[in-house]
Amino acid sequence: MKKAAALLSLVFVLLLVGCQWGPQVLSPTRDGIVIGDTARLIVQSYSVEEDRVFLNDVEVFPEWQAEAYADRWMADISLQYRGEHTLTLGKVWGGESSVSFRNDLHGSVDVAENVLAHILRQNNPEDLDWNWVAAIFLYPLAKISELSDQGETYLDYVRRFHEHYMDQGTPSIDLADACPAALSAYYLAREHGEAFAMPNVEKVVHYIKTGERNAIGSLDHLGFGFESLFYPGSIWVDSLMMWVLISVQVGLDTGDAELLDFALPQPSIFASRLRDPDTGLFFHAWNVEEDHLLPAFNTPWLRGNGWVLTAVLEMISELGPDHPRYGEYAALFTDLAEATVPYRQPSGYWDTVITMPGYAYEEASGSALIAYAYAKGARLGLLDPSYRELGRDTFRAIVSRMKKQETGYSVEEISVGTNPMGAPGYRAVPRTSERLYGYGAFLFLAMELAGDDF
Repeated sequence: MKKAAALLSLVFVLLLVGCQWGPQVLSPTRDGIVIGDTARLIVQSYSVEEDRVFLNDVEVFPEWQAEAYADRWMADISLQYRGEHTLTLGKVWGGESSVSFRNDLHGSVDVAENVLAHILRQNNPEDLDWNWVAAIFLYPLAKISELSDQGETYLDYVRRFHEHYMDQGTPSIDLADACPAALSAYYLAREHGEAFAMPNVEKVVHYIKTGERNAIGSLDHLGFGFESLFYPGSIWVDSLMMWVLISVQVGLDTGDAELLDFALPQPSIFASRLRDPDTGLFFHAWNVEEDHLLPAFNTPWLRGNGWVLTAVLEMISELGPDHPRYGEYAALFTDLAEATVPYRQPSGYWDTVITMPGYAYEEASGSALIAYAYAKGARLGLLDPSYRELGRDTFRAIVSRMKKQETGYSVEEISVGTNPMGAPGYRAVPRTSERLYGYGAFLFLAMELAGDDF
């Protein structure tokens, strides 16, 4: 009996191990979306030479490419029609993984609508905090409303957020992260004539105009709020998106010379301290008081470089080619965009520690921001047309990793709020699918690719 029991236990263990023989399919996801006629297959397995791949029960023979991450492989699989598909991967001796997905959506706005069907239901606008997390979602949400049949629903969501804070009052505007909600309020005013939230825009502008200047002629990212106790006297790349962009928009529209004199030099001020002369990328933060990186062992961070590219590109669109600073901004943008290319991975993503592919993890929000900059920069003639195809490819990659939810789809692999740190710290930052700024980054990209055929 003991031998029989031992034999049964061994069989049970082998069965458990056998269940793990099948490779893990990272892309496409189960019940997910692929956009276009190609599925990007990414697997994590022991050996792709021992895997067989079937598409809709027909064996296919992928041209595998090793990724920078251990035991990960990718290949593009051609799809012969639009509709439902099933990919099955299995070892020659047994164990398999199977995913079903669809590729019947034809445009980026269609995908965005499916994403918004999920995330809007998860977050009531009246419950959102007045901070950058919601703000970087609300601004592109307002903009993409112009392109969607659901546009009025999206605009009403933005209105409800601002109506809530007009009724309740805003928290103290005392740091950079309290400023970007003004972007969507200002958009409602200048694009739709709905100026009811302009008093809160004016509060933000007042802070920007009157906040204490630091030694390099900028605002400390953490201002004079409680958070400033932890990172005193510092600038962060995030600020270009958080308060410099709204300053340029309002300053140009109103002709506020004082505001423009302060805001327009900021991208060059940030570049003078944060741009790495070796890679051309931007570091995360600078200790103004002690005149060195913050921390001293800081390394370029993916989303931070995405903030710079997106903010500067938005400012370029505001300036127009006849503005005296257009060339300065265009050169900064082009140089940084070109500097990101060597670190782009075959999957279409970048690592959150951008200069170290394979070190940490592929991150969606920063990848989407850079892809947006590529696509729009190419359309505006700032970048070679090939950059638009790179942006489209990253869009396809992000879509293929989205997960089906009760209503709509979620954007995956969004790193949570991140303070300046070294590479090990960035690697330890958790990932989630429920951070609004990650959805905002995706909306920027989807909005730019509206009208593109996939």
